[in-house]
Amino acid sequence: MDINSRGIIRKYEKKDYLDCIRIVNEIWDFDGRYFPNELAEFIKRAYFLTNLSKSNFTVVIEEQGNVQGFLFGKSGKESLYKTQYSGFRGTLRIIREMLSVKAVPLKKKLRYLWMQWIHERNRCKILPERENEINLFAVDPDAQGRGFGKLLIGDFIEYCRKQNAKTITLETDQESNYNFYYHLGFKKIGEFYSPSLKEYTGSSGNSYLFELELE
Repeated sequence: MDINSRGIIRKYEKKDYLDCIRIVNEIWDFDGRYFPNELAEFIKRAYFLTNLSKSNFTVVIEEQGNVQGFLFGKSGKESLYKTQYSGFRGTLRIIREMLSVKAVPLKKKLRYLWMQWIHERNRCKILPERENEINLFAVDPDAQGRGFGKLLIGDFIEYCRKQNAKTITLETDQESNYNFYYHLGFKKIGEFYSPSLKEYTGSSGNSYLFELELE
């Protein structure tokens, strides 16, 4: 646990799920972009828990008992966080749950799965491995600008240094505030097209990979 005047960083616990999902939805507005509600709920859940299951660094930052943000990342050989979407069985479960969503045509469900596969394929052409990576990072919009994001990323940087990592990577997109990462010393190392991002934003679909070199 890291105690700071601007918040307390601690391990993510299952009881934090609802607070974190709320933050995810306030930032990415899945409820306002996907219909019916069952589809939005599935996409939120799968997005959050899939990234959690790829991580062995899982922390939240809270202030006066309220979760203000979180960061999930991977570095070193510590065990990954287990969720219902972990591993190959988890991937099969995602497919099964997507296909079982009601009031969504089968063609549209298959298209969502195809778009995500294309996203990963295009990403892997630039960076095949997911090592020393920030998988999911978010700060409550009402708490942004108060240094919580910098604290979370700083904590992950220290963790990666202890794992003897040389670099840290992350994925973001054209619609996000990627200048924040430039400010922290990250540099863009690649760009790829994401049909799932284009579907979500209705914009370019341009996704970026950033990297921070550790001294």
